[in-house]
Amino acid sequence: MILNKRLNGVLMHISSLPGKTGIGTLGVSAYNFVDFLKESKQAYWQILPVGPTSFGDSPYQSFSTFAGNPYFIDLDMLCDEGFLDKSDYEKINWGKDSNFVDYGLVYEQRQKVFECLFNNFKKKVPSDFEFFCSENYFWLEDYAFFMALKDEHNGIPFYQWEKDLVSREEKSLAEWKKKCSDKITCHKMLQYFFYKQWFALKNYANVRTQLNKAEREHNCTTKLFSEVTTEEVKEIFDEWNLVGDRNKIASFQMDQAENDALDY
Repeated sequence: MILNKRLNGVLMHISSLPGKTGIGTLGVSAYNFVDFLKESKQAYWQILPVGPTSFGDSPYQSFSTFAGNPYFIDLDMLCDEGFLDKSDYEKINWGKDSNFVDYGLVYEQRQKVFECLFNNFKKKVPSDFEFFCSENYFWLEDYAFFMALKDEHNGIPFYQWEKDLVSREEKSLAEWKKKCSDKITCHKMLQYFFYKQWFALKNYANVRTQLNKAEREHNCTTKLFSEVTTEEVKEIFDEWNLVGDRNKIASFQMDQAENDALDY
């Protein structure tokens, strides 16, 4: 993103928003924050990378360059759409102190809720789900497979899996895809809901800040953008996806000097 003049804004990650389910989400609190930023005449809301976090739960240690963090999916919104009941998540212990995120607890409890979500999802698959999958096939298919395999292997790093999986032998991949079919679909579902809520929030910020000429001249618009991590990570599905393909590996060189924020 190239700026030709100085603008003001706020850096705050989604996880820091107030919420009832252990961590900030893309729900009501995020929309309220957009309203606050507009009223405060802030030009930008900058957030940290939104990818699914790995060991240590740092936003700069993500499993994927493309995927979103399922922790940020708002459960109340899913309830409003009929994919969850409030009883599926309201009585769950999300932590002792709402001012802090207990990531271990959030991980355990969200898995339980996501199981309920997936069972309901299978009964009424959204009409645009297949379109979402096809539009994002270039990363979603392998990402969902990778995460399903991690589930099957109790979360251990991919380089500790069976050798035929590590080297992506076709026969082994076909067998595991069949075995992990439901889990693959579940991870696709989570990305579907993440991006649905992400783009709804982004569109709200855009519409909410369609101002008159005088306001625009005073930089009263609010834009939402996320950082992109270029930090070296120990395990990322993109790396596993490139195993055995030297041409892809050669083209997958990240410029470490580039640390600009990505405008979503």
